Amino acid sequence: MSATEAVAGLAAGLAQSFAFSRARFGRSYPALLAEDGACLLLAVNWHERLGYLMGSGHLTFYASGPVAWAEEVFVLSQYRGRGVGRALMRTGGRRWWA
Repeated sequence: MSATEAVAGLAAGLAQSFAFSRARFGRSYPALLAEDGACLLLAVNWHERLGYLMGSGHLTFYASGPVAWAEEVFVLSQYRGRGVGRALMRTGGRRWWA
């Protein structure tokens, strides 16, 4: 399974207020990843995809430096409470403030 397909499957589990569309995902996925400051992290355990984080970072005047924004964080229900989301957030923070 490709990373794109793994993220699509996980993102479908996140969508609650609207119907997930694989076609729309297919259009937005490469565009999001091409943006400056974009970050996509996929949590895996061997061949199993556990969750993902999609966010972005940019410079600000107020903070006098970079800030990060986690747009989507999703962990499969059977892995929640095991530190997967925490690890995604920590790794994302390191990526943006490296």
